[in-house]
Amino acid sequence: MSAKKRSTAGLAPFSEDTFRRSALEKVSRLTFVGDVTTDGDHLLIEPYPCDRPTIFKIAARSVEVSKNPLECRLPDGSVRTLFRVFVDRFAPCSRITEGLAEDFFGANRPDGDFGFTLATLQAQIKFGSNAEGTLTYGSNSVKCLGQSTRQYPTDLTVEGVEGVDKYKLWHSTEFDVDMPWAVKIWGQKGIFIHEGPNNLKDNGGESAGCIHLAPPDAENFYNWVTGRTRIQISYPW
Repeated sequence: MSAKKRSTAGLAPFSEDTFRRSALEKVSRLTFVGDVTTDGDHLLIEPYPCDRPTIFKIAARSVEVSKNPLECRLPDGSVRTLFRVFVDRFAPCSRITEGLAEDFFGANRPDGDFGFTLATLQAQIKFGSNAEGTLTYGSNSVKCLGQSTRQYPTDLTVEGVEGVDKYKLWHSTEFDVDMPWAVKIWGQKGIFIHEGPNNLKDNGGESAGCIHLAPPDAENFYNWVTGRTRIQISYPW
């Protein structure tokens, strides 16, 4: 990423409390798309789209920016180069231009609100109260098993790149177990979708946090995730 320089002199900050009390309080890491520049030790992030022009100033150590830019085609036919940005939700943050705090979370809205396509594949996971659930992707609907005490991200996107967030076999050092056909959905917590017993009876209880798919469902889902994939997760706890 080539960071442009931008001055923030004279622009008024806003309260960090507004940032923390967002509607996405269950999410620990935010993912969105926008223009990224710098004023030195901080990144200046302008999410796209925003209802009003808004720039957010965040310490660089709290932000991860994808190395691969997105060439996004806008409704008027023009192309704009943007970056996918990952931010710790509890990072100190200042809004330095007029706008609504919710503008910061614009890229967490459904794809239809963007005006351009970011995710080409769509999948949904719906859990019941006992952590047993259903994964729906393409024309497939299969059973899965999670953990009822886990606050999963409700809307996330994986890149679907083998060796980056897809692994034919991942070894968990925490539990000393192999996890075949693993798709990483929450790197900070080590949460994957992978092969394993997909029900409480066969698993001897809930999972340890990952989402289990029985064979051959895990391999089929792994092979289906061939690029940027949006995964929405809902649960009643």
